[in-house]
Amino acid sequence: MLIKGIVVAGFGEGKQIGYPTANLNLAKKSDKAEVGVYVGWVKINNLIKPGILIVGVYEDKKDLSRHEVYIIDWSEAVYGNDIEFEPVKKIRDIIKMANRQALIKQIELDIIQAKEILGV
Repeated sequence: MLIKGIVVAGFGEGKQIGYPTANLNLAKKSDKAEVGVYVGWVKINNLIKPGILIVGVYEDKKDLSRHEVYIIDWSEAVYGNDIEFEPVKKIRDIIKMANRQALIKQIELDIIQAKEILGV
């Protein structure tokens, strides 16, 4: 499976909590992942980086999925760039968090797990 798309502006929620994501406008020939959280490899600017793909649905538009990529240990702006994500493993389903602190804690756990799975 290979998820491909161009990075577009999102709502900025990840950036507000210190974990910015690249929101993908999927390419027509891209595979699509089922809803969940995946660990895998991100190809951007001819570099391969570890990352996490979050596939969810907009709460007000149940038929519209969103694919967001968090690039581990990456701080450069990515708007307008093409990204490819190759999933290695689904690590969990989407969980509704009670609050922002619970979300941050879960992201931190996801990053630890991703690094272990990918050996980085």
